[in-house]
Amino acid sequence: KEVCYPRLGCFTDDPPWSGVPGRLLTGLPDSPEHMNLSFSLYTRETGNNSQVISAINSSTIQNSHFSLHRKTSFIIHGFGSTGKKGWVVEMCLLLLEVENINCIAVDWEEGAKGTYISAVNNIRVIGAEVAYFIKTLQAHNVRQPLCLLFKACVLVSHRHHLNDQNTSSYCPCEIHLIGHSLGAHTAGEAGRRIPGIRRITGLDPAGPCFEGTPPKVRLDPSDANFVDVIHSNAAHFPAIGFGIYNTTGHLDFYPNGGSVMPGCTDLIPEMKQSDFEVIIADATMIGGCHHSRSHEFYFESILHPTGFLGYPCETYKSFQSGHCFPCPREGCPMMGHYADRFPAELRRVNQKYFLNTAADPPFATWKQKVFIKLSVVKTLRGDINLVFHDTEGNTKEYEIASGVISQDQVYTKYLDVEINPKNTKKIEFVWNKTIFTLLWARVGAETVNIIHGEDGHRRNGKGVQKLWETGLKNSLKLDTLFANNNVNFVWPWNCDIWSSPVTYTLLEMLGLWILPLFLLRAAEGKEVCYERLGCFSDDIPWSGTTERPIHKLPWDPKKIDIHFLLYTRENPTDFQEISAVDSSTIEYSNFNASRKTRFIVHGFIDNGEENWLSDMCKRMLTVEDVNCICINWKKGARCQYTQASNNVRVVGAEIAYFINVLTDKYKYSPADVHIIGHSLGAHVAGEAGRRQPGIGRITGLDPAQPYFQGTPIEVRLDKSDAEFVDVIHTDSAPTIPYLGFGMPMAVGHLDFYPNGGKQMPGCGKNPISQIVDLDGIWEGTRDFVACNHLRSYKYYSDSIIYPDGFLGYACPSYDVFETERCFPCPREGCPNMGHFADKFKGKIKNDFVKLYLNTGEAKDFALWRYKVTVTLSGKHNVKGYVNIALYGSSGNTRQHQIVQGTLQPDNTYTGFVDAEVNVGTVTKVKFLWNNNWLNPTFPKLGAATITVQSGQNGK
Repeated sequence: KEVCYPRLGCFTDDPPWSGVPGRLLTGLPDSPEHMNLSFSLYTRETGNNSQVISAINSSTIQNSHFSLHRKTSFIIHGFGSTGKKGWVVEMCLLLLEVENINCIAVDWEEGAKGTYISAVNNIRVIGAEVAYFIKTLQAHNVRQPLCLLFKACVLVSHRHHLNDQNTSSYCPCEIHLIGHSLGAHTAGEAGRRIPGIRRITGLDPAGPCFEGTPPKVRLDPSDANFVDVIHSNAAHFPAIGFGIYNTTGHLDFYPNGGSVMPGCTDLIPEMKQSDFEVIIADATMIGGCHHSRSHEFYFESILHPTGFLGYPCETYKSFQSGHCFPCPREGCPMMGHYADRFPAELRRVNQKYFLNTAADPPFATWKQKVFIKLSVVKTLRGDINLVFHDTEGNTKEYEIASGVISQDQVYTKYLDVEINPKNTKKIEFVWNKTIFTLLWARVGAETVNIIHGEDGHRRNGKGVQKLWETGLKNSLKLDTLFANNNVNFVWPWNCDIWSSPVTYTLLEMLGLWILPLFLLRAAEGKEVCYERLGCFSDDIPWSGTTERPIHKLPWDPKKIDIHFLLYTRENPTDFQEISAVDSSTIEYSNFNASRKTRFIVHGFIDNGEENWLSDMCKRMLTVEDVNCICINWKKGARCQYTQASNNVRVVGAEIAYFINVLTDKYKYSPADVHIIGHSLGAHVAGEAGRRQPGIGRITGLDPAQPYFQGTPIEVRLDKSDAEFVDVIHTDSAPTIPYLGFGMPMAVGHLDFYPNGGKQMPGCGKNPISQIVDLDGIWEGTRDFVACNHLRSYKYYSDSIIYPDGFLGYACPSYDVFETERCFPCPREGCPNMGHFADKFKGKIKNDFVKLYLNTGEAKDFALWRYKVTVTLSGKHNVKGYVNIALYGSSGNTRQHQIVQGTLQPDNTYTGFVDAEVNVGTVTKVKFLWNNNWLNPTFPKLGAATITVQSGQNGK
């Protein structure tokens, strides 16, 4: 049979929709009118209320707070549920707390009532209606208020007039469909009808009538660019499970094995296959708690992303045994809201990930492997536990061993800890002895090692035996060292200097002997105060933490000896030294208060009079009239790194003081200040911005990683330090073991990762070619030692001259950037990495934007990205490679390889060309192919069509 509905098309009950194994019961979907479908819009403007909008009457969208300039999430409920209250609405409201989106709650309560089989048939119409809604956004050019395009219009009423509007269409790549149970397959149906949907999240997709069916019937990876699935009630026969068991996405998460959830008391009974359809048709909601856990997990993942890491594993049994611990080098994906941040998300479909959750909200756990080496007088009995304490006073106790405990025995246990390691204040070792144990019996923990699953890093506690052996017997009481009754000593976690075996080795190499007593109490804080700048402490978070274990105070400003060197168009080659302490030097200089001011700050073991700083000023002065001030703090930078990393606080305070003098004396606005800092200089800029609110812009050039990665925002550069913060990452591999000097984490409004942010092309040259460099012996030697790290300021300098040659493409990862997913630039364009990044300031949609691009091997580093698609013509398959060269109105490129291997006529091949010139309007394309070896048949191959698309404008 078949039924047809206006706008939506026709629906049949032929196979695979009915009459096949798993879908024996036939049926057709009800009419849209019978199901009374509604779309309720929630935005930050609507608050806790909603606006009902309709694709049939598009004026309801036009007159609502829906914005074409935001991403849109649709949330779709399942069988027997509603979209007008409960978890659907609560999820929308929570999403709006963390990101500015359009959140649409899809309600099909009338269609979800009745028997389960009728609801299964109805989702086809609901999916078609969601697809129709998206088509309306695409095709009908919904009018939007111009004020949504600009921050200045935030206070303008959204109820607008026709003369205040512009029109634009909506891209499916901005849409995320979130569906629970039958709602997951509804999302799949919508995605099947609308190509290019950015993401679909299936929350325990319904299993009955979908398990084992063809992809067109159920949710499938082909339904969106990225599909992630959470399985929480995926039971096989003879147990009833309401969720689908097989993988149906790119990433499939199986929390707690995917079938039975901790904390759920409702049973999952066993049954006969013959009873299955009858029970489902009667809608007996057995196991509803397990089924609902999927959307509860997603809800909590919005607030606790790292507490839901999924580990790649073949089976849950292997995961439980620790075979898949810790996360691999590429990391582990976060189940739930942030799953799309996983760099390997599209490596293949049907990737299985396992994790454990807690029994109660917020459900988040952090997997850790614990090793405890005991120190006891003899064999005893009892329980060995660890108690985790967080900064808010919460505790969680976990058993490590029970029964007979032996001397020098090492006990190992995998724990799913419900306290975030970042909030862990201390960890307590407890021995609960049995009633038959002698009163004077003692148990100690010689060593406690904890490995974190997220990154494989160790946390070590050196305990009882070490203290006893180091001769501290006279200064420590026995009860301090050994457990008496149920209590032993405590490690203050933030004071743990042995954060990794490598760190400990480095400390030893530096000749530092740190008593294990440090593990029992934090070092007393010290403070130093300097005139004009205030006081500086070595308390947490500045020292005594895992990231900054050594206590240091910043040097006196006189010892650091900071100089401000001014360049202007009046003196572009020779600097004038100016000082805020003696403001007359500013008055008698070429400083002009009507110009913008750009400060350039060098980093570790560098010098403010190096050529790269003055050359950057000279390039700026060729394109704009500014005050360019180079900061020289070489005496404070050429010392031990731990000292230099603390000296940045005084240098940042001096810059803030300088700006404050300009403000007081010249009424100069901090909004006209731009601070550019390389390495430690980036954190100097952050310190200045933290002290002087309203700084217009800070640019971080590969901000230093050691002593700053993972620290609180007051320690390092952060986007809160200025109105606009842009960052270039060029050496972001981990310091240990890869000796990366730059921070990998996104800390600005725009974070650029050229060439992936870790290894820069041209930095793999042989040492001689780098040291004997065109820039001279000194610059060449620096390049040899820290080539990747220095590339950041070289890219910035080139960007002043070639702004459109450093376009950054917004992408989840560099691997995805190398595919076609992030090409070309969106309608609003791509930001320019470097000097002109602030032109994109008003177009930022998300809190953190990661951007990727490629650069050249040597200066000039600018590249222009094109996509080339070639359809071959010929008679036979051949082996070889195809090269393309572009000719245009502004220049020509060299040959770029598009494809290599077996070349098949009528096949289409796509490749990217990062051209060393901007060719302008393409006038000619040169096609060459080579078959690699002599072929006596003289095969011929041609290009039927060649399409060249510009990344900058999409032409």
